[in-house]
Amino acid sequence: MLSEGQDGSNDLDQFFSFARDVERTILKSGRSEPTANEIQDYSWKYWRAVDHLCDRLQASPINDPLSDRSFRKFLELTVRCEAAWRSRFRPHGYPGDYRTMELFYRLEETPDKESPPKCKTPGETLVESAFARTHGIRLIQKRAKILESFLVERLSAGHQRPLRMLDVGGGGARYFRRAIRKVVDANVSYTIIDQDPSLPHFWCNEIPADVARNVTIVSAPVKSLLSGECAERLPDKFDLVMSSGLFDYLDQGTASQLAAHLFSMLRKPGALVIANMLNSEPGQAAFFRETIMDWHIVKRTDDEMRGLVPSVEPEGYDRFPDVDLGVVYFRSR
Repeated sequence: MLSEGQDGSNDLDQFFSFARDVERTILKSGRSEPTANEIQDYSWKYWRAVDHLCDRLQASPINDPLSDRSFRKFLELTVRCEAAWRSRFRPHGYPGDYRTMELFYRLEETPDKESPPKCKTPGETLVESAFARTHGIRLIQKRAKILESFLVERLSAGHQRPLRMLDVGGGGARYFRRAIRKVVDANVSYTIIDQDPSLPHFWCNEIPADVARNVTIVSAPVKSLLSGECAERLPDKFDLVMSSGLFDYLDQGTASQLAAHLFSMLRKPGALVIANMLNSEPGQAAFFRETIMDWHIVKRTDDEMRGLVPSVEPEGYDRFPDVDLGVVYFRSR
């Protein structure tokens, strides 16, 4: 166990020594992967180090955490995980791009068939396993699974005409890709609007050709929806409009304006589904996300989520049952 130092520096130095030594031990033994016990021990001490770093910087606030030696060392260690590096440094200029989201999904403890084979050093595996326990990332993974289940149910209902879907800022939309594999005969027309120009190439490699025929990708900034710039590239109305993650980065005014516009794009009956992190994040998780990862989002209360489309009557509003996820839907009747 890490001992208690006056300002946390001793505890952090002990963690850095431990991290170095455990990796050396694995390499000297000729192993390429850490054991389950090593991963568990490393992860526990990693998050204890986060606690100490949080306490230290809150006790003695500084304008630039990078000026703190222990903070820099911890960040250098953390970004050995590719998902952490991309999240922190945003090589594409904005947070939450689809490449980062795909890496977050692949951090799940049970590898799936979509994940490429791992080729990492033992140290990278240890850091990745600890980083995978990040509160926000686990919520993102859980949110995708709930949206996948929701879509499977909608796509399995059977539709005489194609179910028209619009996904706003959905990026790789793993929830749709997985749902469509489970409902192979789904009658659906799926449109996605996203600012990343490389997205069409990604989708071509991720979905079967017969599904690709029913997928339209509009490479445009989401604000073009409000200005009407991309109106001619979209169908008039949709049965289902979704946005998972985009609203995490919008102020309340912009979010309300966009939500009202998306709601107006629904057929009757139709549904607008919006996912946004709720204001229920533990303090340590917020510190890690904001200070270490420089990942800032707009969290909302349930009342603020409900207020995104104030014109909807109470019976037309509902939320998915998990209290932490902040996934809500508005019905157009």
